[in-house]
Amino acid sequence: MKRRRYLAWMALAALAVSGAIGCDGDESSDVVAQCDQLAGACGDGEEHVETIGQECKELVDRTGADACADAALALFDCYERELCERDDAVWALDDLRVLSERHETCLDQRDALNLCLENGASRD
Repeated sequence: MKRRRYLAWMALAALAVSGAIGCDGDESSDVVAQCDQLAGACGDGEEHVETIGQECKELVDRTGADACADAALALFDCYERELCERDDAVWALDDLRVLSERHETCLDQRDALNLCLENGASRD
């Protein structure tokens, strides 16, 4: 069941990425597509997939269009690669932060994104 849902989200992410390729230099589109992929891979149930996707997209909105896109992509890719294949339930984006600290992984990528945000790249 989870595998089918994951494959469905992968197909949606592929469609989003293929649409993003046409946007010259719009890295935020790539990050939004990565949010959908991350949510589908990590979310424990449909409600949590939606929650993670929404929280991730809100983070993208906060980081600005392209300023921290590379750092966000690296963090989300690491979360998916290192944490989503585990048996831990993930209900929200912050759960991934907690799991990364618990398993001591993706810390460099998280710190790089935080540094980017602290250096004024945020729209806040």
